[in-house]
Amino acid sequence: MLFTERARSVYQYFTLTDTNATEVIDICQRLDGVPLAIELAAARSATLTPPMLLAQLEQQLDILADRSGHLPARQQTLNAAITWSYDLLTDSEQQLLQNLAVFAQGESLSAIAALHNINDLDTPEGVRLIHTLDSLIQHFLVYTMVATDGEMRYAMLETIRSYARKQLMAHSHVSMLLRRHADYYHHLITQASTHFYGSDAKIWVSRLIEAFPNLRLAFHWLITQDVNDAAHFVVATRSLFDRCTYATEGRQWLTQVLEHTEHVTIESTLLAELHQMAGNLAYMQGEYSLGEYHLKETLAVYIKIQDLPGLAKITNHLGNLTMRQGRYNDAQTWYTQSLNWAQQDTNQYTIARTLYGLAGVAGALTKWEEARTLHRQTLELRKQLNDSWGMALNLLGLGNVLRQCGQVDQALALCERSLALWKENHDLRGTAGALHALGHIALEQGWLAEAHQYFVESTRAWQQLGMTLELAWSLEAFACLAAQQQQTARASTLFIAATAIRTWVQSPRTPAECLQLRAVMQADRAHDQMPDNHSISVDDARMLLEEMVAEVLGEE
Repeated sequence: MLFTERARSVYQYFTLTDTNATEVIDICQRLDGVPLAIELAAARSATLTPPMLLAQLEQQLDILADRSGHLPARQQTLNAAITWSYDLLTDSEQQLLQNLAVFAQGESLSAIAALHNINDLDTPEGVRLIHTLDSLIQHFLVYTMVATDGEMRYAMLETIRSYARKQLMAHSHVSMLLRRHADYYHHLITQASTHFYGSDAKIWVSRLIEAFPNLRLAFHWLITQDVNDAAHFVVATRSLFDRCTYATEGRQWLTQVLEHTEHVTIESTLLAELHQMAGNLAYMQGEYSLGEYHLKETLAVYIKIQDLPGLAKITNHLGNLTMRQGRYNDAQTWYTQSLNWAQQDTNQYTIARTLYGLAGVAGALTKWEEARTLHRQTLELRKQLNDSWGMALNLLGLGNVLRQCGQVDQALALCERSLALWKENHDLRGTAGALHALGHIALEQGWLAEAHQYFVESTRAWQQLGMTLELAWSLEAFACLAAQQQQTARASTLFIAATAIRTWVQSPRTPAECLQLRAVMQADRAHDQMPDNHSISVDDARMLLEEMVAEVLGEE
């Protein structure tokens, strides 16, 4: 019985007897059997007997029912139970419960301490905070859970949080709490950004994923208070948006900030970082013209102030973008410039990224030996830097090259190692790329069921990330699978749809992709000719992409 179980957790000697059973049953019935309301009542069993509990509840429920008669009966009961439990708290307990409502989905003890401007939990203030928090847990108003990093987190059910937040909003210190909340999360993401490409990247990514509801809350408050603060906050989150499922939301945040900068003076280097981030996310989601505009806005600022690290990074990004557009000479030029500036700045991370880009150009143009050499050179550099994210990238790139060269066993091992690293780093984008590559290896080995599963998983990930070009890759992969299964008409339909999507995003197939697709499609005569152009409107392209992705995923 829920009441008895919760009562014993706060008062070990509580026993259900013939004497008190009737009152306990009446309490549960009076609370309409609502579990949370019963837990809140049982939490008082250390100080109140069942008859005393019932008497207090009867009085409180009748009073509150008169105030909220417009609500459904169960909602009236729950509200009354929360109010009754809240009124029995001490002033310090009420204050802490209100303050905790600032957090979305709870947080760590360190975050709660920061909210109360407590730097050391061993101080008298820190000890009191822990004691009061423990009291709220005992009253079932706060619950605990263990985060992925092993740290304890403290949270409230949304019903209780909503109630506590209403109480908080009546006090003048709410703005101070929201500022401390925003400052704490700005510090957290700034700290995390220095760890995103090291050996402990997975720990920090996990922390930010768990903290994201609070990051969202902090941003939405900052944008109403100070555009410069909001801009700094958004820029600090860039690595998280690059690798997780928040790219679309990240672009929305950027749009809000950039719109405000039209009316507010903002530092030129900060504005450049905003444009760089906007360009990268637009590139990620297949909007290459918009991405190039934003990246060139950043480039102009960095040229003006001669920011070598910035120039090295932005020209690398422009190399990535022009590579996707099939502008291989431009990509080579951008990467070469990036490498030159990175070497002047002795930035090994940017050097590694640029060498990876040059390997990509070589692979796209079927220069396999050059691509293989560059990937291996870059992989060694990544190992020296202890850059697990970068190693995952190069393992996948080298695996794809070796697959094209027919070295399947080595390719399989590299892609599997890459997949493991991507998962450790909680990088959904990289995970999808590795799954896609493993799908092609399985397809070429005739493991059709495995290939289908890999392609489904990668497609779902790219769908979550809103990555348009990559979804076209998925349609091509399923076309190849259909061709292997002698489903000629389906293979042709998927292939033509993928071509139309590529035309929409202005990303033609690389010579390497053409070579691979022609071999598979022509071998099974699923499509005799690879069309060069399938013009399509933006609205039609989006509809086509949604329909075809739903079809390959088996969705209605």
